[in-house]
Amino acid sequence: SFADRLAAERRAELPTLALVVRADVQGSLEAIEQIIEGVRSSKIHTKVISTGVGAITEGDVKLAASARQSGTNVRPAIFGFGVKAAGKVATLADSESIPICSSKIIYELGEQLQKLMLDQLEPTYVEHPIGRAEVRKTFPTSHGVVCGCRVVSGKITRTAGVRVIRGGEIVKHGKIASLRIVDRDVREVLDGHE
Repeated sequence: SFADRLAAERRAELPTLALVVRADVQGSLEAIEQIIEGVRSSKIHTKVISTGVGAITEGDVKLAASARQSGTNVRPAIFGFGVKAAGKVATLADSESIPICSSKIIYELGEQLQKLMLDQLEPTYVEHPIGRAEVRKTFPTSHGVVCGCRVVSGKITRTAGVRVIRGGEIVKHGKIASLRIVDRDVREVLDGHE
């Protein structure tokens, strides 16, 4: 139906964590699948591409690596409960940048899954305005432009990001290279100072 196709398209746009799951016994495998089902997010899709009982093998790593071909937002990972990576599997997984999450405690796999999901998301940046300054005069130099400013509200700190606004439009984004009062280097300039 149309609703199913629309939902599938939305999932395709989301970052996807493609999982290969291995366990020591069938009962553990079912418990891990339930944990994976329980860890949900509206911002990331989790898809189990293979399950099995026994050690983590090179075939599991190759299968996980092939999951990347299904989209640019796909990150593969291998989860193992009570099993180890056999032979040179860990080296192969490292070379393919595929994390192997293994544990003998089942809830730890849920925590590792949550961590992988968080790593997959883009960071959110929040802006906190701390002050405003008025540019009084500009001085062109060989290193850029030096602005002579007066702080009109709050404070300006040396580590702050800045936006130059002229006529209501942003004309420049950047970072403060240095902050001075006359000839003194300072960490911050408070309201009313130049």
